[in-house]
Amino acid sequence: MRTLLTLLLCLLPVISVAQWPTTVEENLLVDSVGSEVFAVPFHDNGTLVTYLDGPPGMVYQIIDQYGQLVFPQAPQLNPAYELTYPLKKAKPDGRGGIIVSLLLPNGGSPDDDGIYAQRIDSLGNVCWSDSGKRVVPVTVSSNTWDFCGDGLGGWFFLLTGQTSPNYGGYWLQHVDEFGQAAWPDTGIVLYECSDG
Repeated sequence: MRTLLTLLLCLLPVISVAQWPTTVEENLLVDSVGSEVFAVPFHDNGTLVTYLDGPPGMVYQIIDQYGQLVFPQAPQLNPAYELTYPLKKAKPDGRGGIIVSLLLPNGGSPDDDGIYAQRIDSLGNVCWSDSGKRVVPVTVSSNTWDFCGDGLGGWFFLLTGQTSPNYGGYWLQHVDEFGQAAWPDTGIVLYECSDG
């Protein structure tokens, strides 16, 4: 009896640690039908995962530091563009949230092509309207783009690509912290080139 009591007292200070499942037999299921998965570190040691989930379109889920899903049903990231397969990038916004940028190269129609952005705050809410903001509406045959913060809460988006076999260029757009474009819809043309 004394041994059992001593063993229990020795185990009291042991810290129990929550751990995400790490084996194939115990994988952490975020969604069973999603594709185009992209994950980035998120607020408070969590992870934000975006993926294409069939008919609803692009959705996101937040996994907290203990491996628990924050939303019972993954919210839509960009409901207006549900039938596309966008290329994605995401970066911390400096306020505990994330900026997700999507490039729709030659999406369903030329009216949908371009770079889109959405801000997700530290609570997991979308901030730039339900469908995000179309930052640069350019039809391109390239998937080269990037974005960075301006130091004041806004963002610069750069796109390079070809709009036809003989024509290409670089486009830049500045978006403020509320998702409003500072320059004309097509942004500023930094450089244009043509073979003809």
